[in-house]
Amino acid sequence: MLNTRNPYRILLAVLLLLQGCHTIHQVNIDSISGNGAKEKNKYILLPGNKGCQISDLQFIEFKNYTDRILAQTGFTLVQNAYEADVIIFLDYGITGPYIHNYTYSLPVYGQTGVASSHTYGTASTYGNMTNTSSYTSYTPSYGVVGSSTHADTIVQFMPYMTLCGYDLEKYKANGNFVSLWRTEVNCVIDFNDLRRIFPVMITASKNYIATNTYGKITIPIQED
Repeated sequence: MLNTRNPYRILLAVLLLLQGCHTIHQVNIDSISGNGAKEKNKYILLPGNKGCQISDLQFIEFKNYTDRILAQTGFTLVQNAYEADVIIFLDYGITGPYIHNYTYSLPVYGQTGVASSHTYGTASTYGNMTNTSSYTSYTPSYGVVGSSTHADTIVQFMPYMTLCGYDLEKYKANGNFVSLWRTEVNCVIDFNDLRRIFPVMITASKNYIATNTYGKITIPIQED
């Protein structure tokens, strides 16, 4: 239970929540398709990862996300291969860690001189004698007096997913897989969690599945 007696802990929790919700990922998409790729839209979805079974829990989770997006792009999920005219393979994974060491400089601030000065004086008279005294105050100026070098390390990961659509009717006719389209997606992140980033990648690819991007494009998308 949240400790409501400590307002600073509440503020920190809210800031962390907002930070997580507004994380923006730059998702790379490279999609290619042949003529009439979307004309075949009754599909079955199978795992493309080597050794992965349709009963694999992670595949089932990712398949649910993918089915939702495919439904929004005009595809229809069918229950068996006899009803389908396209078979889609879903491949996914994450590579890394990739470690990048780098150095950077920061300015060092200090006193650069005197900005201004002001002299004060007093006079004391004793008979025919006058004594004077004075003192001067200085206002220092501050600025950059140098730089310091620092070293740091960035650890990154690259998750990816690929959707490949094949003409199932031609496979039924002659046993050959004929590619209709392929959509490849990846991004660079600073955490090792494929389950967290997969919904982001599949959502970013929504408008490009079974289309032709004519090269790699980058889509910014919020994590929430």
